[in-house]
Amino acid sequence: VHDPPGPHNAVSGREARSNGWALLREKTVVKGHKCFREVTENRRCDVFVVFKPGWVAILFLCVGSLSLLAGALLLFDYGRYIKCEVDYGSGTLGVNQTVTITQKNCTGNLGDREQPLGEYFLYYELLEFYQNNRRYIASRSDDQLQGAAMDRGEWTDIAAACKPVACTNFNASLTAEAGEGGVCTGDTPYFIVPCGQMAATIFTDRFWLHAQTDEGVWVEKGVDTEPETIAWNADVERMENPPMPQGECMHGVCFRLNKTLFPLGLKDGHFLVWMRPAPMPDSWKLWGKIEGDLTFPVNVTVENNYDAGVFGATKKLIIAENTLVGGGNQWMATAFLISGTIEIIFALVVLLISLGKANRQKRHLQHSPTNLHW
Repeated sequence: VHDPPGPHNAVSGREARSNGWALLREKTVVKGHKCFREVTENRRCDVFVVFKPGWVAILFLCVGSLSLLAGALLLFDYGRYIKCEVDYGSGTLGVNQTVTITQKNCTGNLGDREQPLGEYFLYYELLEFYQNNRRYIASRSDDQLQGAAMDRGEWTDIAAACKPVACTNFNASLTAEAGEGGVCTGDTPYFIVPCGQMAATIFTDRFWLHAQTDEGVWVEKGVDTEPETIAWNADVERMENPPMPQGECMHGVCFRLNKTLFPLGLKDGHFLVWMRPAPMPDSWKLWGKIEGDLTFPVNVTVENNYDAGVFGATKKLIIAENTLVGGGNQWMATAFLISGTIEIIFALVVLLISLGKANRQKRHLQHSPTNLHW
């Protein structure tokens, strides 16, 4: 039997709304957290994860220990790193010279071993060449290097990007920038492939290595200069040669890259290595990977084609052994050691502060009136 509606059991509107919102709150409680959605006040149910000091200390201790371990491994690996270098810039252009590299030219812990523990790579270095100059890097056309259309009408942007080396004459002995509208006229009527200052100043020296056998006979050592070995895979995949014979001029375009020095054209490994700018004032470029074992001394026959003195630079020849991270890098090992030490110190500070705070809270609770026993 239900009581008839009447004033004695009527519920006010405010009380009904209050009961309804209370029921809604109960249904929207998130398990494990003391938060709920209050629709009446348009609030969000946010959960903030706060790590305890102990977990923070453990996390930083683990990361710091791993950093110290990595730094110690890199430092130990750098101690075995061998680098041999010799200056050969005093040779006469166009005349071959022989450079001898002995153990006296090497740095690192070579010890009594004559053979490397890893692999040897041949590099050349241009001191104070400043390939990282902003204008020098900008003087190139990536569209052209990636096989842009050879139509003269589409070369306006390419000629502007390659300024001031965009046009040439038939024998490529004279270069100039494009005229109005990106057109090559006058004494330099041909567009250059590849254009720009970077391509115009490409390194052209060549090297041949000779080492002694166990019988004391000097033999030539193989050097792997394939693009897949010395260049970045991204550069190998994106570079494309123009649809014309290398070293010839036709249809208003000259593909002037030397075929003898760069037989694969724009996809040649030495060209790809040169076109990736060096980040430092001294340009250190990979020439090739030395095949097989190598013993000292080593004779390097140099074909002097590159005049570095025009740019105020000097040339060096480098033979270096690879490490766990590629080349010798003492700074990386030092950075890991310093960061690991800082992380461990931070973890210890957090741990000491948390322990001190816990002890103060414990003493406070011991002297609380609620904990006194009469």
